[in-house]
Amino acid sequence: MHLQEEGTKTIHLKVTTLFEHDKNIGAVVVRHDTNVNYEKIQYATLCIHENPRCIFIATNSGIIINMTDLQEWPAVG
Repeated sequence: MHLQEEGTKTIHLKVTTLFEHDKNIGAVVVRHDTNVNYEKIQYATLCIHENPRCIFIATNSGIIINMTDLQEWPAVG
């Protein structure tokens, strides 16, 4: 499952809310994401913490990214 697709999910948190996730996910891959949101972070966290042997892979090791032709922006590295 691609978390970019998950970015459209909305959740209304209540005391009894259970945020379901795919228990078959074996890796969370993170790259520069201009649409990052709490739901994506929560989904990834659930997979890493609750799925046995789920690994975390970070990409984009650079400290800057060229989002436009005119400027450099901070990246995730």
